[in-house]
Amino acid sequence: CTICTIDPDARILLAGLAPTVEAGPQNLSDVRYLEQLYQAGAAPYFDIIVGKPYGFDTGPDDRRTDEAVLNFSRLFLLREVAVEYGDADKPVWASHWGWNALPQGWAGALSVWGQTDEATQAARTVAALGRARAEWPWVGALILENFQPAVPLDDPRWGFALLGPEGDPRPVYGAVAAWAAALPDAAPVGGYQAQNRWATYDGDWRVGPLGADAGSDSDRVTFQLDGVSIALTVRRGPYRAFLYATVDGEPANALPRDEAGRAYVVLYDSKPSIATVPLATDLSPGPHVVEIVTERGQGQWSLVDWRVGTGPLHDGYGWKMTGLVVTGLALAALLARDARRVGWGALGQRFLAWPEWAQAASIAGLTCLLWVAAGNTWGCSLLLTPYSLLGLLTLPVLVALFSLRLDLGLVLVAFTAPFYLHPGNMLYRALSMPELLLVLCGIGGIVALRTCRLANLRISQLDWAVLLLVLAAMAAGVTAADKLAALFELRTVFLIPAVYYVLLRLTRLDNRARWRVVDGFVLGAVAVAAIGLAQYALGRNVVLAEGGLPRLRSVYHSPNSVGLYLGRAWPLLVAVAVWSGQGHRRLLYGLALLPVTLALGLCFSRGALLLGLPAALLVMGWRAGGRYRWTALTLVLVGMLALIPLLRVPRFASLLDLREGSAFFRIKLWRSSLALIREHPWFGVGPGNFLTAYRTRYVLPSAWQEFNLGHPHNIYLDHWTRLGLPGLLAGAAVQIAFWRKMRQRPKRDALALGLAGGMAALLAHGLVDNTLFFPDLALTFFLLLALVQPSEFRYLPRK
Repeated sequence: CTICTIDPDARILLAGLAPTVEAGPQNLSDVRYLEQLYQAGAAPYFDIIVGKPYGFDTGPDDRRTDEAVLNFSRLFLLREVAVEYGDADKPVWASHWGWNALPQGWAGALSVWGQTDEATQAARTVAALGRARAEWPWVGALILENFQPAVPLDDPRWGFALLGPEGDPRPVYGAVAAWAAALPDAAPVGGYQAQNRWATYDGDWRVGPLGADAGSDSDRVTFQLDGVSIALTVRRGPYRAFLYATVDGEPANALPRDEAGRAYVVLYDSKPSIATVPLATDLSPGPHVVEIVTERGQGQWSLVDWRVGTGPLHDGYGWKMTGLVVTGLALAALLARDARRVGWGALGQRFLAWPEWAQAASIAGLTCLLWVAAGNTWGCSLLLTPYSLLGLLTLPVLVALFSLRLDLGLVLVAFTAPFYLHPGNMLYRALSMPELLLVLCGIGGIVALRTCRLANLRISQLDWAVLLLVLAAMAAGVTAADKLAALFELRTVFLIPAVYYVLLRLTRLDNRARWRVVDGFVLGAVAVAAIGLAQYALGRNVVLAEGGLPRLRSVYHSPNSVGLYLGRAWPLLVAVAVWSGQGHRRLLYGLALLPVTLALGLCFSRGALLLGLPAALLVMGWRAGGRYRWTALTLVLVGMLALIPLLRVPRFASLLDLREGSAFFRIKLWRSSLALIREHPWFGVGPGNFLTAYRTRYVLPSAWQEFNLGHPHNIYLDHWTRLGLPGLLAGAAVQIAFWRKMRQRPKRDALALGLAGGMAALLAHGLVDNTLFFPDLALTFFLLLALVQPSEFRYLPRK
C-alpha cells in the first residue's frame, strides 16, 4: 500500500468491527464481515484486526464463543477467523470495549450496551484485563471505550467514562490504575522476539531479525517473565551445541539434566529446523528470571524467540485416531461379509487336486513375479506399464490362492521377513513385501471363512498378553508427539505382525504345515547369510568398523541387524541338527548351520557373539537336561575362551573402555533413557518417536559423538520409552505366558528347544540392542509366540 511504501514501519489497523448478531442485509455480523474481507483478498491490506468486545450483560468469565452471543469473549471469534484463513500471526486489538455503568437516577438516553453498577464495572474491567493478559497472547492493545467522552451530558456513553464530567475519577479508573501499577516489569503471556525490553544479553551476542547469535562459549542472556511456563524457540541443525537453562537460579524443570545436574537444551538435529522447547512449567504465579548459558553454536543464530505461557497445550488427535480405528474395523467387517458371497467352488477344488509341489511352486512363482514387478515399477512412476499391470493382476490371484492354501502364504511371510527393505521404493514406500503378503493372507483368510467356521475357540493367556501389548502400543501412539512416525511404527511393528500372529493361531496348521513355516523362516535366514558371505568375499557392501575391521552387512543397513536376525534363527538350526528325529531335515539344518554361523561371526555383532548365542545354548542345554546341560556349559566356556584374542581387536577392546568406548556411550544412552522415562512414565514418547526425542532433547552433552540413536539398546528401556509402563508390563506378561507354554512342551522336542533358544537369544541380546522394534524382528517375535502354542481350534464346514 502507499502508506507502507512511504513508511515501511507503519502498521495498518482494520476499522473496529462493531458487534452484531444480524446476518444482513442492513447490518452484518462482525464475524461474517471479517470472513468476507478474507474471501475478497483483503488480508494483505491490514496488519492488525480490530474488534469491539463490549461485555454487555455478562462478565469476562462468560466464555461462550458463539456468533449469536454478545460478550467479551466475542473477540476470540475474530481470532478464530484469522486462524482459519491462515493469518494467525496477526494480532487482534480492541478499539472499544468495557461495561456500561450509568449513575443512579440517570435521566438521559438508555444504554444499548447493557447496564451494571460502577463497582461491578470496575471489577469486571480489571478481571477482563487479567484474563486477556493470561490467556490471549495474540491480543495487542485493549482500548477502553472512553476516557472522558466529548458528548452531551445525557449521552449514555458517559457510562463507559473513566473520568466524570467534572474530571472526577470514577471507580473503574482507580481499579485500572491500581491493576496496572501492580504489574511486574516482566513479559506477560505471549511470544517475544529475541530482542525485547525484558531480555538482557551479556557477552559477545549479536541480535538481529534472525534472533540472537552467541559470539563465544559461556555467553549469557536473562529474561524476565510473568507466567507459569516458559519456552524457547531455537534454530537447530547438524552442529554440536547446547544451551544450559536455569529459572530463578534452579535448573529449568522441563529439561533433562546432565551428569552435573545442569538442565540443557540440545541444538543438534539431522537437518535444519526450528523448534519450540519448553524450559519450565508449573511455575508459581508471578515474576521469574530465566538465564541461558551457551556452549558452542557460534554463527548459528540458535535463539529465535521467547514464549511465555499459562501451561501446556494438548491436541485432539486421540479421538481422531479412535475414529480411524473404528472406521477401519467397520470396513473390515463389511469386507468379510461381502467376501463370503464370492463363489470359488470348482476352481479351488481343481487347484487343491494338484500335487503339493505344484501348489507351492505356483504360489512362490506368482509371489516372485509380484515382487519383481512391484519393486521395479510401483515406486518409480504413476504411469501404467506392462510390469505394473502384471503386478496388479497378481494380487487377486494370490488372494484366491492364499484362501485355499493360507499355510503357504504364511511360509512366504516368514521367508521374506528379513527382506523388508528391498526394494526400498516398493509400493511408494507404503508396504514392504512381507507386509503386502500379510495383507493378502489376511484377505485370503477372511475369504476362507465362507467355507468353514471355527469351533472350540479358546483364547490362551499368551493370546491375552499379546492383545495387551498391542493395545499398549496403540495407547502410546495416540499420545505421541509425532503422530505419523508413531502410526508408521505401530503398523510395521505391532499391527501387521499381530495379524501374522492371529493367522498363525487360527490357520489349520498340522505338524507338517508348522514345520513348513519354520522351514520358510530358516530359509530366509540362510539367504541372508549367503548374500552376506558372497558380498564379503567380493569386498562389497561391508562396513569398516574400529581399526578397519570389515563387517558383513548383507541385506541390512547395519551389521548389527544381521546379528539380531540370524541370532533368532541359529538356535532353531542347532536344535533340529542335534535333537530332530527327521533325518533329511536334520541333515539340511546341519548344513544350513554352517553359513549362518559363519555370517554371525563375520558380522562381529558383540551382542550376538557374547550374549545371544551363549544364552541360547545354555537355555537349550538346560531344557534338554542330562548331559546336554554340561555340554552346553562347556561349549559356552570354550567359546568365550576362543573369543579372548578378539579383545585385541579395537571393536571388542572398546567394551572395556568406560571413558570413550561403546560401553561409555551405552551408559550415557541409558542415563538419557531414564531421564526420558521420568518425564514420560505412563505412555513413553510413543512408537517411532525415540530418535527425535533423544537427539533433540535427551542426549547428554558428554555423548555428543552419537546424536542419532534410534533406540535405547535395552529391552526394558525400549519398551518403557516407546510404550510406557503399560507396554513394559505387557511385554513382561508376554514373556511369562511364553515360558509357561514352553514348560508344557516335551523337553527334547526339537521345535520347542529351538523356540526357547531363539527367545533366550532375543532376551540376552536385547540387554544391549534392539529386540522388537524393527519389522523383521517383530515378525519373528510373533512367530515364536505363535509356534510355541499348539493349534487348539477345530474347523467345521459351513452348511
